[in-house]
Amino acid sequence: MDTRLTKDDLLARIRKRGPLTDPVMPGYSGSPLERAVLDDGTAVVIKHIDLGRDLAAIASNDRGRAATLWLSGLLDRLPRSIDHATMAAWPEEGGWTLVMRDVSAALIEESRVLTRDESRRVLRQVADYHRTLAGVQHQDLCPLETHLSMFSPRSIARLDQEAEIIIAIKVGWRAFERLAPAAIREAVLRLQSDPRPLAEALRSRGTTLVHGDLWFSNLGLLEDGLVILDWSLATAAPGALDFALFLLGNSAAIDATRDEIVRDYQAVCGDAFDRAALDLGLLGAFVEYGWLLANGEEHGWDEGALAWWLDAISPALGRLPAA
Repeated sequence: MDTRLTKDDLLARIRKRGPLTDPVMPGYSGSPLERAVLDDGTAVVIKHIDLGRDLAAIASNDRGRAATLWLSGLLDRLPRSIDHATMAAWPEEGGWTLVMRDVSAALIEESRVLTRDESRRVLRQVADYHRTLAGVQHQDLCPLETHLSMFSPRSIARLDQEAEIIIAIKVGWRAFERLAPAAIREAVLRLQSDPRPLAEALRSRGTTLVHGDLWFSNLGLLEDGLVILDWSLATAAPGALDFALFLLGNSAAIDATRDEIVRDYQAVCGDAFDRAALDLGLLGAFVEYGWLLANGEEHGWDEGALAWWLDAISPALGRLPAA
């Protein structure tokens, strides 16, 4: 079957269609999802992206990034072991429609704890695609400065202040200001207001196509590969930023310590491992998501999560230009 379809082709082939209610393939962005069956029996998921209502899209100045990166052919440059599942996309009023093969059977369930070996398999696949797409640039990628600051107090001020996620972000950053040592607190707040020094330091370590949202909800394990969904936050940065976001978002659901996961990442990178890039990537992940760690008990992180991350990001502060 031709897996790259136009809107007319796709719509003409649908035989059954209805709302998707299966929580295995959730729509965390709030975008409505449908499941459909094509004339050859292929099951697909249809995602309706409303760019005016999706908070992550607003925060990252998204104009349909997941669709345009696929339409441009960039995602076709991923290794064959990486399955992005996209097979059609078209613009609609106020947003986009994105059609993906239904890969829900491969996705990592919310309640699942990955073994350390499974985590290494993910890291190996991600490191491989980072090597393949080293140096890539694309006009539709999320600017790194935007990515780093999209959940900062200043950025969220323009979003729906009554949304549950916005309230949680504000509560988390207030907790961070209470709990973090003064030097780290001031540095993180300064980078949120002006992420350019951190973005420039990251880019100086070399860039690749970074997915930017490698949480388990976007990942699926295949026998010889990896499903990676939702490229709407893709950016150009060192691969270490992807790893740091993976570590921050998923370590509580991996049967390994954070230090063990870091060592596994170093091992899969081999001679390409860059300690400076990792330090800066950890800082970048914290500048984005430190609010989750500071309010960690509510979000499922262990008691020592914030302390580990505060220690981990300290070396990167010395790699930035003096304020």
